[in-house]
Amino acid sequence: MSRTLFVIDDLATAELHAPDVWEGKVGMSCSRSSFLLVLKALSELDEFVAVTILRGDRLTGSPVLVVNSLDEALEWVGAGRVVYCSWGNSDGLKQLVGRGVTPYVWLHTYLDRHHLVALDAGDLEAVIVPSDTARVHALRRRCVRRVARMYNPIHPIFIEIPRRSDASYASKRVVFAGAVNEHKGAHRVLQLWPRVRDSAPGSQLVVAGSPRLYDSNAGLGAFGVALPEFEARYVQPLVDRYGSLDEAGVEFAGLLTPLELRELYSHSALGLCNLNWSTDAETFGCAVVEMVAAGLPVVGVARGALPETAGQTGAATLLNSPDEATIAHAVTELLNDTQALRALGMRGREQALRLYGGDTIASDWRKLLNSPPEKVGIVAGSWRNKNRRRAAVESVAGYFGLGKLLDRIEDMRNGI
Repeated sequence: MSRTLFVIDDLATAELHAPDVWEGKVGMSCSRSSFLLVLKALSELDEFVAVTILRGDRLTGSPVLVVNSLDEALEWVGAGRVVYCSWGNSDGLKQLVGRGVTPYVWLHTYLDRHHLVALDAGDLEAVIVPSDTARVHALRRRCVRRVARMYNPIHPIFIEIPRRSDASYASKRVVFAGAVNEHKGAHRVLQLWPRVRDSAPGSQLVVAGSPRLYDSNAGLGAFGVALPEFEARYVQPLVDRYGSLDEAGVEFAGLLTPLELRELYSHSALGLCNLNWSTDAETFGCAVVEMVAAGLPVVGVARGALPETAGQTGAATLLNSPDEATIAHAVTELLNDTQALRALGMRGREQALRLYGGDTIASDWRKLLNSPPEKVGIVAGSWRNKNRRRAAVESVAGYFGLGKLLDRIEDMRNGI
């Protein structure tokens, strides 16, 4: 049986007990937990996999073989596949290439030109990304068949959820989950909240997250919820307007574990996606998909991969208008329609489990690991990217060998 070695730079903590992750007891970024969930699922399918952590962080309690050094890990994998897991970092990739390894790269960011050039040059076997939106650039290149889409799995803690009552959909409690920063659109949530609060009396906003989701040493401001600059620009104005966060109907819950998020979602009416309409921040949207899996409808903007991922569930109201008043109106309308919320929530949960349940994703990964690199691009089925015009342009450029021309046009637009 072919062996597969997964390589990551670090665990974002010196020591991590794997069962705590699977049981929903650890608050961490969805992309990092997805990595561990996929490893566990593959081991349960009897795939011969191992993991090595380059910076020496300890992973305990894992059914997957953990190899302590890169040299030992490469000896273990032999002629098998090496999958480097990247969150935009490349230090470990340089180490692998320096040892003569031609790896797969599992990206949790958008595919960029550097990866495409490396694929064309034969320096990478294949690249794996979390959505078609994240790999649309590959359509302009001959190497598109070696760029795979693998959706992230729903955390198993959201598969079995407490029975929801109609009272939860009538609660007027709104949840935003994610890093409390501008990149994830938390500032837009706070800016539009007064419109919702004034139009839907009694509405409450719970912000679940922290800038320490990605940086455990991030310094917090006086409110203890975000970086000082963020608090001054977006939190303090709410206090100035209402007198306190309590009077504003806003609660900052901090960084929650999946177990705690599940409990919060089960008693809430509506979720808010990334509302950052200035950038395509989401390459998948784990937090959003998990809200939907918990039976929570969501409102957001139609940017990044959200139309492809959350949009497929039928529970997401994704708006094209970058306008606070329009979004606030959509939120208010839903908060005042309990039956619509319930119908959206139940339909969305069913679709989310079908599309992103652990068994589905594990099966796709198994197909990928047992396919030659030049065929991984079709393992997960047909393309689901919702920006059809963009995909068509990229495909035509790829068919006629004009990918480099598109590269030059983009460079000119960016002043490079």
